[in-house]
Amino acid sequence: MAALSLSACAAEIQWSKPGSGAAQMLRDQAYCRNLASIEAEKELRLDQESLRHSPSDSGEGHRARMMAFNALKHRNRLVERCMYQHGYQKAKP
Repeated sequence: MAALSLSACAAEIQWSKPGSGAAQMLRDQAYCRNLASIEAEKELRLDQESLRHSPSDSGEGHRARMMAFNALKHRNRLVERCMYQHGYQKAKP
């Protein structure tokens, strides 16, 4: 959960869709973020569970941080895919 909350620190992607206003885009983005967070957190929990059952070693903390980082990247990819599926494109800066 904490890993995915770091997404607020990431640079915000601007989206555009012909005929869609800012309010609709924000609703669609919130919907996509919610779905992506649920899926990414589910996968992170499975990864963490496998880490708990693996032999303990000195790199466990690093592996846990990498799992969290990878979950965040996966979540962001899922958000992008969802937005594309809803007809949005990344807006030019």
